[in-house]
Amino acid sequence: IIHYPATKSPSKEGFFDIQQHCFVIVLHQIKIYISSFAMTFTWENKNNPDKLKFLEQYDLDTIIKDGKTEFEKQLLLKSWVYATLPDGNPSKDYSQATAFEILNDAQKGFQFWCTQYTQVFIYSAIAMDFYVRKLGVDSKDPSKDMHHGVADIWSSKFKKWYVVDPQANLHYEKDSIPLNSLEI
Repeated sequence: IIHYPATKSPSKEGFFDIQQHCFVIVLHQIKIYISSFAMTFTWENKNNPDKLKFLEQYDLDTIIKDGKTEFEKQLLLKSWVYATLPDGNPSKDYSQATAFEILNDAQKGFQFWCTQYTQVFIYSAIAMDFYVRKLGVDSKDPSKDMHHGVADIWSSKFKKWYVVDPQANLHYEKDSIPLNSLEI
């Protein structure tokens, strides 16, 4: 099961109470079933003091400075998260942790799962004023404990959402166009 918000452009008018639609996609024997339900997303306030502190503390402008386009900058941000967090089994519960706490523990050598990679990527992208949201990929089979956390990020250049996996430092493309979860 993939929980996936629709491929609509985020509102450029503000950051609050933007209504999007979500889909549950079930892949079963090559057939794709889509059911729709509504969900409200709230975008981060541009002037959030924590966001500004995060931008400064982790010098995100420098991390993405070599990117010539928004898309290149997003990919540089993904690569930074991948290079910054050690991969492995977390030794403590990060379900309520902030990106600040995760990055602080990364400096101490702690290890992380996909969820923490995605959380840090999302907060970093928000700090850079990119539109981003969490995407969870799960197995329909309850006997298989399989989940993978990735992110969806909006590309103004391609006018679409596309999937990034900061834990594996990858995104998917076809004919040099990034793919969303439905296209993968």
